[in-house]
Formats: sequence, structure tokens, C-alpha cells
Amino acid sequence: MTRFYDTARWQKCRRMQLSRSPMCEACLTKPAKHVDHIVPVSRGGDIWKSSNWQSLCQDCHNAKTAAERTGRTWTPPKHRGCFPDGSPRDPAHPWYTGGGRSITASPALTPARDPQNSISYQK
Repeated sequence: MTRFYDTARWQKCRRMQLSRSPMCEACLTKPAKHVDHIVPVSRGGDIWKSSNWQSLCQDCHNAKTAAERTGRTWTPPKHRGCFPDGSPRDPAHPWYTGGGRSITASPALTPARDPQNSISYQK
């Protein structure tokens, strides 16, 4: 029996994804070698839906797979740490959602990030 990842159809999809996104989408620093299912197929992720694929380098793929196998949550390196202003890089961090503490944001100013991760304020 042929393994799924050895099928001609998957190999074609893999080449397409890696040509679309050749750098690791998790660390943004290394060439991607793997096409990973964002939501694992074992947890209901769609095998063939390209929106469920991400290009990962070997290190990020190994770390994500190990976290999934042990039931841990994996945070991509691009979302670890803080921006220069001290705000967290992880968009799901409680700092943004108000979880765990009471935060009152100014309704007049909303932080907006540009692609270089600097902050500007928009009304």
C-alpha cells in the first residue's frame, strides 16, 4: 500500500505549495522543506485544502510535530517574544484579548502594525 505522502497527487501539491511559499512560514528565516497541515488530519484537518497547508523548515516541522504528539500547543518562532514597544508578537496573547486582567483600551487610538512590525496609531 502506498503511503499518502508518497502519492503523485500529494507530491504535485507539495511542489505547488513550496513554490508559492518557499520560506518557512513559522520562523521566516530558513528555506521550507516540508508542507505541514496546520490543523492535523488526525484532528479533522482537510488533507487537500491548500488553506490548511503551511511551508515549514525542518526545525519548525520537527518542533510542531513533537508538540502535537505530546498534546502541547506550539507557538511559531515568529510569534514568540515581543515587539520593540513591549507588546507580545503572538496575536492570541491575553494582552490583546484582555484575558486574565482588566484592560481598558482607549477607543480613540487603535494600534496598527505595518509589515516591518513597527507600530503606528490610527483613529
